[in-house]
Parts: sequence; C-alpha cells; structure tokens
Amino acid sequence: MPPLNWPFLIPIFFLALVPTLIWLFIFYLNSPRYTTPRKKLFQTFIFGCLSVLPGFLIENSIPSFFVINIFITNFILYFIIVSPTEEFVKFLAIRWALLKSSKKINQLADGLKLGLASGLGFATVENLLYFSTVKKFSISLLSLFLARTILSTPAHAIYSSILGLYIAKGYLGGNKIKSLLTGFFWAIIIHGVYDLLTELPFGILAINGLIGILLIVLLLWYQNRYSILMISPYTGAISFETASQIKEESEQLSQVKNKILRKILDKFNLCPYCFKKLKKLKPENILSEEEKYFCKYCGRIIIKKLFH
Repeated sequence: MPPLNWPFLIPIFFLALVPTLIWLFIFYLNSPRYTTPRKKLFQTFIFGCLSVLPGFLIENSIPSFFVINIFITNFILYFIIVSPTEEFVKFLAIRWALLKSSKKINQLADGLKLGLASGLGFATVENLLYFSTVKKFSISLLSLFLARTILSTPAHAIYSSILGLYIAKGYLGGNKIKSLLTGFFWAIIIHGVYDLLTELPFGILAINGLIGILLIVLLLWYQNRYSILMISPYTGAISFETASQIKEESEQLSQVKNKILRKILDKFNLCPYCFKKLKKLKPENILSEEEKYFCKYCGRIIIKKLFH
C-alpha cells in the first residue's frame, strides 16, 4: 500500500464516514425493534475500527507466496490469509464488546446487529486507509468511493453479521463452539468468494451475490421482528414473555421532553422514545378522551389526550 498522504486525511476522514453512515441509515430503517443497547453497539463499532490494526499486522507479517498459478495464489491469499484474518479480528471486536457489557445476547437480532456494527467499524477504517492513498480529488477517488460504498462497506457488514448470527445461536441454547465455527466457516467462505470474484473477468457476479446475501440478512431480520412480537392489533396486549423482555430492553430509552420536538413527533405520528412510526389502536370506548398508539419497535403504548 502506498504511503499515507497526511495533509489529505481530514477531508478523507469525513469521506470515509459517508459509506458507513449510508449503510447505518439503511440498516436502521430495516432493523427490528430496539433490543440491543446502543452503548453496546457503539462499543462494538469502535472495537471494529480498532480491529483493523491487528488485522493489518497479521496479514503483512505472513510471507508472500511465489506464484505458480495465479488462481492458486489468489485462492491461498483470500481463503487462507485475508478472509480468516479479517473475520477473526471482527469476531474479537464482538467478543470484547460482550465481555464489557453486563447484558448478554438473548435473541438472534442481537447477534446480527453486533456483527453489523463490527463490520461497519472495520470497513470505516479500511475506507480511510484506501482513500488516503489517493493524492487529490479525482475520478479515481470517485470510482473508489462508489466501489467502497456499494460493495466493500456492506460486504464487511454482511460477513460479520453472519458470524454474529451464529454467535447468537450459541448463546440461545446451541453448542457455542459448533455455532462459532459454523459462523466462521460461512463468513470466511462468502468473504473469500467475493474477493476471488473481484479478480476474475466476470467479477460482476460478486455484486449479484452480495445483493442476494444482503436480502437474506434483511429477510432474517424481518422474520425475527414479527415472530418475537405477539401483539393484539386491537388492544396492544402482548404475551407475558414478550412484555417482560420489552420492559427489560426498552427501559434504557428515555422519552423526548423537549416540547417543540415532541410536537414535531406528534405531528408525524412518531414514537417519542425511538422515533419509529406509531400504529393507532382501536378505541375501547367511543367516548374516550384519549387515543392509544402502539410502537412495534420498542413495544411501548403511547397515550395521547384529546382536547375538545
């Protein structure tokens, strides 16, 4: 990798954040209800950023292979060195965040989110390293930015989200070692296949494969969201297990108290705790002077007074 262009790092730093912010926004919109503490997700993201350093040192400490066959060389590079190293350091970020938190994983969505946070953190610093090798704003920088935004950044998030999913399975009663090894296997295989395809003339297949994987991950999210919430569409009543779980996990959200912001949220019918869209519940009494709304994301019942 060429030497870093230090005077160029300040604008490049903000540019490197853009792909991460874009995908954070996309994942947030499609995320299940609030279940994982934001502090833990932020810690995992920071640890994911820091994991680039040991990954870089490990990859560069392994001697280069002499080229017998370019395909074999690339296979060894991507499946034996790059993919296992990067997925391992991203796993360390997830593991370290779990060790620093008193709240453990209690559903699949937790593992998915922690994996995404770790992958996005890793991709953010990697973006910074790649962008900093460009000496000025140019077409090459724009091309690199688009490639990192459309492909590499979500790819890293997806690899580690698969690993996070299997870590969660281990925490939820499965064999932790078996689940972890299975997660590593699929994360490394998919990562290696993607990297290998980018070296081939028909590397466009990597894009199609990435989109397919992304859709599968989002589908798992949606399935998990609606399967764990057992809610009456009329009264908002929820099962005992769901109620206790929501109480434990959503207590950390505080209600918006600013009157101006609260009016804006009310105008757009958004939850004052998590800012998600509210669903109006059917009134129990037509003469009632209040309306009830339910938030599928954080599981809260919001009561609004009617003024005549």
